[in-house]
Amino acid sequence: MTICWATRLRGFLRHLSGKLNGVEFVESKRYYESVSLIGKLKSLLIRSPILDPLGLFQIVRIETGECDAYGSFNRLLKADKPYFLYLENPTALYHYSLTRLRFPAGKRRFFRAISDPNLRYIACMSNVCRETFTSLNGALPDSVRIGTAYPLIPRNFCVDERRIIEKCRGETVECLFSAQGRRFLTKGGLDVLRAVSELQREDYPIHLTVITQMSELDRRTKRLLSQYKDVTLLDFSLSYHEMEAIYAQTAILLHPSSDDSFGLTVLEGMKGGCAVIATKLYAFSEMVSDLESGILIEPKFRIYDENGLPNPSVWRHGKKLRSARRRDDSFVRRIKDALSELCTNRELLSKYALRGYEIAETKFGEEAVLNQWNEVFSSVR
Repeated sequence: MTICWATRLRGFLRHLSGKLNGVEFVESKRYYESVSLIGKLKSLLIRSPILDPLGLFQIVRIETGECDAYGSFNRLLKADKPYFLYLENPTALYHYSLTRLRFPAGKRRFFRAISDPNLRYIACMSNVCRETFTSLNGALPDSVRIGTAYPLIPRNFCVDERRIIEKCRGETVECLFSAQGRRFLTKGGLDVLRAVSELQREDYPIHLTVITQMSELDRRTKRLLSQYKDVTLLDFSLSYHEMEAIYAQTAILLHPSSDDSFGLTVLEGMKGGCAVIATKLYAFSEMVSDLESGILIEPKFRIYDENGLPNPSVWRHGKKLRSARRRDDSFVRRIKDALSELCTNRELLSKYALRGYEIAETKFGEEAVLNQWNEVFSSVR
């Protein structure tokens, strides 16, 4: 069976290629996403709240004789063949707007699209996405099934249990923070730098590597980042295998994000044998077992509430950025305390890293994840 992706085939979806018997992926030659300036302007326009009363959101029209079924990431289709939808968050279907479906035009458009007989399965990236779908979008037609299919992250062959123990007992505790430039602030980049810097001044044996896209940072953030001299700064353009090697050398992955639906970085870090410090936000608790494979702290601000539903007070991008820029000493203290505990107790650090590695290779291992995806593909055969 050949699956044609109507949307850009993300890197984490490419990991499935060749892993499923009888399933082949091809990418549409005319997928809708564009990295051009015009494409970005169109994306900004359709997300504008001005369009909410019109109920507009993108439905991708696709027709091709090159495949048996379609796959789509975060977009409903108007297709001539059966298709499945891979969904990061229920609001992604209408450009993360919290008000667009409140208007009659939006409700009608969404109901027609979700009732398309060619839509067979909605595969959610996390359990919390699946559990909140009905609350946000209403009941699904009987013809559409919904389930969870975790992304497949390959086994990291740069690391094993012996190497995990060795790096956790090393003279210096290697830490990593990784985020795309435009998400540097909302993922807690400056707060991590402050916490690590304070520990270094207190003579903790700790080193931080930051991976981000400097070209996407604003001047103010670049200026603040340049003040931290004892940090290794790497560009986000590293290959996947280069990233695997970095994870394998890292003892603690820092991901104190206040703005995430899943956080592939967390799962990649666990595959690389990292203990994780993350936040009690959305799907992180599905990956990180608090005080078992890492430490989960309260986020700086809540883009989602404790039940995984959007928080309107900080949902829009401008509000998120203002909340992320705000200096919050208590949040920095939470990061610092978690780091301090793991740096001073290497046995605990080893225990968390090994347990996270075990979870990554069982619950998120190849066999378990491929079983989930086989159910997805069987729905469109």
